[in-house]
Amino acid sequence: MTKNIYSEEIIFNCDLGHLTIKEIQIADDYLNAMGIVQGEWFTGFASFECSLERIGEFMLQLDQLLQSELNAVSVINESGNFELNISVDRTTGHVQLNGLIMKSLNEESKLEYSLSSDESSLTRFCDSFKRLLKTHFEK
Repeated sequence: MTKNIYSEEIIFNCDLGHLTIKEIQIADDYLNAMGIVQGEWFTGFASFECSLERIGEFMLQLDQLLQSELNAVSVINESGNFELNISVDRTTGHVQLNGLIMKSLNEESKLEYSLSSDESSLTRFCDSFKRLLKTHFEK
C-alpha cells in the first residue's frame, strides 16, 4: 500500500468563515482528511474518508457548477459524517455552502453549518483541489 501525505490545505474562504480540508492522505483509492468548518460563532471538525471515485464525481460536478451547467452540487463521504452542499445564485453570483459535520456517527453531537461566499472563492477552491489530485495521479 502506497500512502501519499500532502501538506497542502484546501481552503474555501467565505464571508464570515471558511471550510478547510487538511491533513490529506491518499491511499488505496481513498482520500482521508480533516474537515474544519469555521464560522463567526462556531467551529466544527471531523476526520473523514472518501473514495477517490466519489471525489472525482464531485470535481466533475464542481466544473459543471462553475460552467453554469448546474446550480448546486453535493458530496457526502462514505461514513456519512461529512456533508458539503454548494449552490450558486446565478443572478447575484452568491455562493452558499451548507452541510453537516460530525466527529463520528456514534455521537449525537453534530454541527449543521451554512456559510456564504462568491464565485471567485469557489474557483480558487476547485483549482486547489484539482492541483492536489493532479499531483497525486502524476506520481
